[in-house]
Order: sequence, then structure tokens, then C-alpha cells
Amino acid sequence: MAKPLTKPGQYGPLHYFVFEYGDIDGREHIHIGKVRIWAYNLEHAIEKFYDSDEHFVAFRAARATDAPAHRWTWHNLDIPTRDI
Repeated sequence: MAKPLTKPGQYGPLHYFVFEYGDIDGREHIHIGKVRIWAYNLEHAIEKFYDSDEHFVAFRAARATDAPAHRWTWHNLDIPTRDI
């Protein structure tokens, strides 16, 4: 079984999350790339993603494991309706 990638954090283990992000043009999602974030849980990772100065949207996220990336479990994220 694949093990999550973790490291010690101040309040417990940090998990390595990967986000696919991009921009929205009308109803079309334009994928730009991936970003990696250390966080305590998915909600914390989403907060850290949106705290950046970039104005992109996260489309989906996965908790990275020691398995190849194509075997990670990806989660589609709700696209925010606020002005981005």
C-alpha cells in the first residue's frame, strides 16, 4: 500500500498535496500547471493555495504518496464563484 508523503510540522504531520490549477474563461477551464503544498489537511492546503498573490483557480487536488502520480487519488474541487 502506498504511504503518504509527510514531514513533521509544528502541530503534527504535514502532508504533501498537489494541485492542478488554472484559469476560467467563460465555462472553459484552462489548465496552467501544478503546484505542491505542505499542509496539515486538504482544507489547510486549499487555504494556503488561495492565500498566494496569484489569481488562479484550483481544479483538483491529491495527497501525494510514494506511488507514481498516476495512482494518486485526485479530488475535484468546487470552483469558487467569487471574482478571481
